[in-house]
Amino acid sequence: MPNTNIVSDEEDVAHAALWRSSLARTPYRDQSGLYSSSYLPEEHMVASCGGLAAHDGANYLAQSGHSRENGKPCIQILAMDDSANLQVVHRFFHKVSYALEWSGDFLASASETGVIVYRLPYEQFADPAAAKQCKVAAQFSCPGGGSARCVSVNSLLHRQFFAGAEGNTFHIWTIDRAGSPVNSYSLTRGVGAVQWSPHSRNELAAGCDGGSLITYDFRATTIGWRWNHPRGAGVLDVKWSPLVPHLLASASEDMVRVWDLRRTAEPVRVLAGHQNSPMRVAWSQSAPELLVSGGLDARLCVWNIRAPPPHHLVLRVGDQVFADAISSVCFSEVRTNLLCVGCSEGLSLGVKFEPQLFELMAQSRFEPGSIERESKVEALVYKRELGRAGEAILAVATQLFKEGKTARAQSVIRLGMPYAISAKGTPPPAGVSFDQELADWAYYMPENLREGLGDPIKPVTVKRLEMLAAQVNVVMCIESGAVEKLLAMETEIYERLKTSSLFSLETLKGLIRAVMAHNYLKGLDMALQVGRLLTEHSRFGEFCCIAHTLLHPTVFDTTATTETADTVPPRLANELRQASSILGHLSQLREVSAAMFEPNPVPAVLQAVRACPQLSISVAVQLTYLNAMMSAAASNVREYERFFVYAASLLQYVEGFEFTSRVEAIVLLMHKTLRHHIRSTVKKSRGWESLTQLCEFLLTLVDIGLQVPSLRDALVLLMMGNKTSDTNNNKKSHTPTLLVAVGDSLGALAANTGSGPGKHEAAQIATQILSTVQQRAAEGEDKKASPGEESPMSRAEFLSPITALLKTFSE
Repeated sequence: MPNTNIVSDEEDVAHAALWRSSLARTPYRDQSGLYSSSYLPEEHMVASCGGLAAHDGANYLAQSGHSRENGKPCIQILAMDDSANLQVVHRFFHKVSYALEWSGDFLASASETGVIVYRLPYEQFADPAAAKQCKVAAQFSCPGGGSARCVSVNSLLHRQFFAGAEGNTFHIWTIDRAGSPVNSYSLTRGVGAVQWSPHSRNELAAGCDGGSLITYDFRATTIGWRWNHPRGAGVLDVKWSPLVPHLLASASEDMVRVWDLRRTAEPVRVLAGHQNSPMRVAWSQSAPELLVSGGLDARLCVWNIRAPPPHHLVLRVGDQVFADAISSVCFSEVRTNLLCVGCSEGLSLGVKFEPQLFELMAQSRFEPGSIERESKVEALVYKRELGRAGEAILAVATQLFKEGKTARAQSVIRLGMPYAISAKGTPPPAGVSFDQELADWAYYMPENLREGLGDPIKPVTVKRLEMLAAQVNVVMCIESGAVEKLLAMETEIYERLKTSSLFSLETLKGLIRAVMAHNYLKGLDMALQVGRLLTEHSRFGEFCCIAHTLLHPTVFDTTATTETADTVPPRLANELRQASSILGHLSQLREVSAAMFEPNPVPAVLQAVRACPQLSISVAVQLTYLNAMMSAAASNVREYERFFVYAASLLQYVEGFEFTSRVEAIVLLMHKTLRHHIRSTVKKSRGWESLTQLCEFLLTLVDIGLQVPSLRDALVLLMMGNKTSDTNNNKKSHTPTLLVAVGDSLGALAANTGSGPGKHEAAQIATQILSTVQQRAAEGEDKKASPGEESPMSRAEFLSPITALLKTFSE
């Protein structure tokens, strides 16, 4: 951290008035180059400065005092330019004012008769020729008939509530009720300061002459927190931090204190640097750790509470600038480096903190030897030169991201994103010290930074930063495996895809893979949604590569590592050409995968596949479906017929590709189970229906065997059993299997002497079936074998054993 012990402790001069007379007409620049000041022209000075307040939306200030010309109490409006030069744009005479607060169109004054609220639109001061209007919007008399010492406007309650102090009591009034206060609370001694919280609409802070400092809940009418000075030193001013909801600063007769109301035992900072009582304190509107105080010693102290003790005092502006005690001080609420100071004898001046001061206090969190441009970004953000900072952040982070330095790019981007400070009432994070929290508040850009403060980041830059941040965050989560964070960003990712080509192909692939590894079905859902969005935005070609990766291995992939578009087989390329086809394949994969998690997965898988009109190209889907049919066939002989029909169509579809051998292997492995099942089923059923189903099944197998040569051996094995060699004549014979089942069934029919059909009926059935079989045999022609191949069986050869068997029953 840079050295922040840069106190400028100037020599006192013999006569402060001499400085005032010589400097009142000439701007003063500190020799260190850290600040400059400019006095209000002497002809516009008031005889004494009562209160000073900055407007919360424009660079105007209100100052109360007495006119030097006629001694009447007046309030004058000052305009302050970017160099801290002051000029009077309006003045009006009314009651004596001890304190002011300006919020919106309301200027509240603590006067000799109570609280007066003026309606004073600031827009009228932008045009010097325009008529100036100042109307009294409300007057609140103190119940005791005394004067009000301080005043505050509740900006969170539509500027309808006002607080003021009379003696040892503070009162709360509402603008639509001009009579008595709606609430009052008394302390032991006179109330010298009161301020509404800018973060909590029902809370205010107050300090009294007896040394008490409290927070008060207006709605509950109770004290929320209290501290009593151990020696009874009076609290002269109290200010809430505009950026950190739970930080409070107080100026007592001995020193300045900073409180974290979540850690209430002791102040988190005690700031001793004045030679006499500090009278006023003010927080910076842009830097959470920066505040100033002015005191009876005619000195302005600039504090950085982030600096390690005893270096909190970073700058002290002495009485070569100020002629007498400082009675009021306030930061500009629209310029981060401007301050206005009022002295008891009426001297007013603007102070401008130069960029060098903020550069000395800026943090640098990048490791030594880091790119210089990153440090410049940190300084720009700290100085709240946000327009330049936004452009620099975008340029640096983009370059780092291109270089693959994702974590570093994310660190730079965070500098341009609002930083969430814990809300009021939230306890401090466990194990995190105040110093650690303060360092983060000061390093980043607080989310409640006043809108319009300084030079804002351009909207187009904000949008581009948000897009880059989304891209970097997704890549970071992919690299670190933070899937839960990816799922939390799901909606944002979809919205980005709708409006831009933000995410690259590799990023989308990595995103889907990461989610699928964590939750397979969720990953498929995300892939489908990404596919639809890319298709809608003419990026279907990119999605084909993603879809191929998800469906791999497909029935057309010849190797297990084929995943890129460059090596996609031609037939697969045809399948990947149509968006509807690809989305259909992915949907089917998703449904089949979901079915596997059902309590009874087999029927769920069968239904998922059969509901889809297209033949899946996913090997995973095909194998799952074929195995499901085999499982279903154990209780339904029809599933065997479905299996062979489906396997035949699949083999034709993928003929010549690696997946063909996988289907053949399944067919060959299932013949034993099928043979046993058919025989046992026929024997148990012994009826016309089972016999007819069996023969129809056999005819279907014959057709499949003739159409799909790669299945022929499996079907011969299934229908006629294992081939054995006759040792005598060296001829091959077949041990009947399914044919035996047919014979058993017909024999059981013929032997049935019960109520069912007998031998005659069995013969009739056999005759009808025989006629059909012979007709099938006559329709086919023998297929000629290719050179070097064994001659395949013809249709007649397939059916001849069945024909012979049936003839024995029909004769």
